[in-house]
Amino acid sequence: MENDTEYISKTQKKKAAEKLQKLGEELMALPVHRLKRMDLPGELEKALLDSKTITANVAARRHRQYIGVLMRDVDPDEIRATMAMTADDLNTGSRIDAEIKSWAERMTDGGPDTVEAFISDYPETDRQRLRQLVRNAVKEKKSGTSKKSATALKQMIGDSLKSN
Repeated sequence: MENDTEYISKTQKKKAAEKLQKLGEELMALPVHRLKRMDLPGELEKALLDSKTITANVAARRHRQYIGVLMRDVDPDEIRATMAMTADDLNTGSRIDAEIKSWAERMTDGGPDTVEAFISDYPETDRQRLRQLVRNAVKEKKSGTSKKSATALKQMIGDSLKSN
């Protein structure tokens, strides 16, 4: 009768544990908002959030080892996929922010043709409100007063971009 379980040497077990601990360290380096966005088990998430407050070197080393122990209960491939997905979400958000800023600058610098181009790309946009915000943002820019209309313009552009 053959033994169905595969023998794993002590060295292989240690290397696997080190890999999990390294992944835990990568998770520790992530900002809090990204950790909260990931769907991590409760105890692991709490340990990762607690790691942000530990400053003593010895305590931090012990805590990294503790996180490594907690990492044994999770699928590392799933964690890596979640990390990549949240990174993609952040990149998508920053691309949208860059596009919002670009449209707002072109509208305040360009004139009515740029507004028409935006409206043709996003026809559901309230044309009258958009033109009013552009006019007010240009006036604010020239006079150097508050940027209230520019902020409202960016908000409106963002809403239009995100609705598509």
